Amino acid sequence: MGYIMSSLQISQGTFRLSDTKTLKIDHLSVAAGESWAFVGSNGSGKSALARAPAGDLPLLSGQRESHFSRVTRLSFEQLQKLVSDEWQRNNTDLLSPGEEDTGRTTAEIIQMR
Repeated sequence: MGYIMSSLQISQGTFRLSDTKTLKIDHLSVAAGESWAFVGSNGSGKSALARAPAGDLPLLSGQRESHFSRVTRLSFEQLQKLVSDEWQRNNTDLLSPGEEDTGRTTAEIIQMR
């Protein structure tokens, strides 16, 4: 049996947003270690676009295949708070017993959620 690299693939996906609206994604591929940001103005569909790969929208047609244990969606504000909390932790003398002050990677911080 071959090793399956963590990835997420969407091909010709149509997702239900509401009774009258759908979201179409022709192709999306996300590999392990990649970080994606959807940027746009309010109401442009960023949240809907992020919900489709996460599996939070019903797939009406096409294919969605994920080999990730979970997909994490963070708003800019959530990410800002995580970074602020980590900065605070790294810049205090308050360490847990046996804890080394080596800092954590962004991925480690997000995966702890």
